[in-house]
Amino acid sequence: MNRRFENNKSFPDLIFLDLNMPIWDGWLFLDEFNKLPGSQYSTIYILTSSLSEDDLKKAEDRGFTNRYLQKPLDFTILKNILQSY
Repeated sequence: MNRRFENNKSFPDLIFLDLNMPIWDGWLFLDEFNKLPGSQYSTIYILTSSLSEDDLKKAEDRGFTNRYLQKPLDFTILKNILQSY
């Protein structure tokens, strides 16, 4: 079975998540996305312009220590991430 499919739903391999989205912020998205069966097959990077220490602490508490990136993103970093997939 393809790891990106579960219960006839497909999931992306990689998500770049902005914390400061309209209507739902990134934290609410994460909470809801993680409830979906199969969501564990996606790797999420937080990509944000936030300089908030609270956001950084939340990210660390949720296991995003190495996947918390601040804008502007250096092309080399993006290239390295994409090459790993």
